Amino acid sequence: MGRTARTGQLHKKLAQDVATLRAKDPHTTIPDVHFIRVIAPSEEATVTARCFTKNGIPATAVNGSVRTTSGTIEQQALARIICETEYPLPDSYLTQNR
Repeated sequence: MGRTARTGQLHKKLAQDVATLRAKDPHTTIPDVHFIRVIAPSEEATVTARCFTKNGIPATAVNGSVRTTSGTIEQQALARIICETEYPLPDSYLTQNR
């Protein structure tokens, strides 16, 4: 899939996820988010932890999962949306393992 098509899909998912968050809190705002690169499943936790931290939610990667130490559920959900948009997993991995 080309970068333009993938970016379009990611923005559609982003819009759906933000709509879900806004249903809970109408004041939810989202920064301008752009695709950066597709990540390998083996680096998901590390990249996601760094991305969370960059977005104001201190996080660490521990044994393949992400641990956060602060932030509300909504803040963490927004960070997850941003990070999954910037650093998605390969489509082939998502269709086989999620």
